[in-house]
Amino acid sequence: MQNKRLFIIAILVLITLLLVVFGFAVVRLISGDGAEGQGDSVVFPESEEVNQDLLREANFLFGTSSERYVMEGNGTRPAPDFRALTTEPSVGIVVTERDTTLGSSTPFVRYVNQENGHVYELPLSVVGNEKELTKKTVLRVAAASLSQSGSSTLLQYHSDIGDVHTYLGTLQQPAPTSSEPGVYLLDGTTLANNITSTAFSPSGEHVLYVQRGQDGATIYKESLMTGDKIVLWSSLLRNVHVAWPHEASVLVYTNPTSIAEGLVFTLNPDTGVDQVVLGGEFALAGKQDPTAQRLLYSLQEQVGGVVSLRVLEQETGKTTYLEPATVVEKCVWGPSGSVYIYCAVPREPIVGTMLEDWYMGKVHTDDVIWRFNTFTGGATMLLDPLTEVEQRFDIVDLVVSPSEEYLVLRTKVNNVLWSLRLPEDTQPAAGSGEVTDEAG
Repeated sequence: MQNKRLFIIAILVLITLLLVVFGFAVVRLISGDGAEGQGDSVVFPESEEVNQDLLREANFLFGTSSERYVMEGNGTRPAPDFRALTTEPSVGIVVTERDTTLGSSTPFVRYVNQENGHVYELPLSVVGNEKELTKKTVLRVAAASLSQSGSSTLLQYHSDIGDVHTYLGTLQQPAPTSSEPGVYLLDGTTLANNITSTAFSPSGEHVLYVQRGQDGATIYKESLMTGDKIVLWSSLLRNVHVAWPHEASVLVYTNPTSIAEGLVFTLNPDTGVDQVVLGGEFALAGKQDPTAQRLLYSLQEQVGGVVSLRVLEQETGKTTYLEPATVVEKCVWGPSGSVYIYCAVPREPIVGTMLEDWYMGKVHTDDVIWRFNTFTGGATMLLDPLTEVEQRFDIVDLVVSPSEEYLVLRTKVNNVLWSLRLPEDTQPAAGSGEVTDEAG
């Protein structure tokens, strides 16, 4: 009897050890630590397929909720008004338009696969399969951005010891003799460590990046043509974000927080001269329109601690309140000449320290997509994901196509991309402050 009891105990211990080993292997699989030959770098040559089978298996096991809404096709069938574009985590969205056999100004979305760093492209107006544009593998991509033309990319990824590295690459046309004529070579270099924010110029000829150090932050400007680099601005401020909405204006703002006053200012991209636009408000953040003449900004009201969303005419100082309100990170300006702003507005208002919890991923919002008319202050609800696909979306990284036909967005929980066909009535709405609901 004693031997039988010992035998059973031994079997249970063995099963426990096997479960521990299996769990450890899965964790390493998802984090990318199992790549052979990885060493201290997670950037691999063009031809090296690193753990791609394992990555695909991981995506199968831990798939996203978008799978049943992703459609496959050969590019001949019109796309539905609202659909999922990807099933795998993706970042770094840009929408371009070009003439094709499908017609003039056909919209395409380009994005970066978060698991392997490859750049993909997908048509928006028709149901077509995604096309892989690059094959340089970069594991553990945390964030990415593409130039407006989609020809350059910045990939930020984590090293084995947790440092943030940034890879700057340009998509080079494949050689005529290439065995894969549709695949671009991604030629580039690794920038300095601990870069916290990046932005391409509208022309795509330069890039800005913020490097944070012990004594503050420095903003560098680098030419993609020559590689020349200059210090554009430096300060004791350590946590700042950069954006480059207009060739002649760079926007900078401090990390928004509900416990400290923020600052929004502009930089001359040639001289580095700064000019304060706003300050002295809690949770302050902003986005300039493509003309750099209007500023969309959000802040936390001193009374009640709720978030407020506003538009500032920088020349006249006129301010327009937009309701329902959201944080500026959930908004995007329409293209140059548009009167609209598109935002993901939480069903429940963001109040108090919920802002910090949202930034850290401790809480998530349940968003509805709204369109604001910046001339009249009118608001129109465009889509409620809960009604449309029975899912709750925490939405970030909204991008509008150049012709204002499509809105592409990313869900923060699983980094899946979706697209929405925008209504055709893109003219200033009649009436001031009018709120309408196209869904009902």
